[in-house]
Amino acid sequence: MSGAGPGRVFGSEDNPAFTKDVQREYATVAAILGTGRLDHRWVEVPCADGQPGYALVDAETAADPAKLEQVRAGMARWLEARDATDAELGGIARASGIDPD
Repeated sequence: MSGAGPGRVFGSEDNPAFTKDVQREYATVAAILGTGRLDHRWVEVPCADGQPGYALVDAETAADPAKLEQVRAGMARWLEARDATDAELGGIARASGIDPD
């Protein structure tokens, strides 16, 4: 998934050469290499914080609204779990006297 906020897959915005377009091309090439298929589609998957996000799915999933909703729901669950883990680890770090940021 690419997009804004903590749920994004690709690193920080500190690298101006790794633009969102380059990130999408990278993910597309990785998907082609991993699956051997060329029919992937980018679909919008809003992030938990309301920011826009995107997922790369196969053409069959992109054409099926029910499957897309399953992808979106799965990503939402994953992001919620990740946020909970981040909060827990941040609390542990603070309790240990470590700055979690």
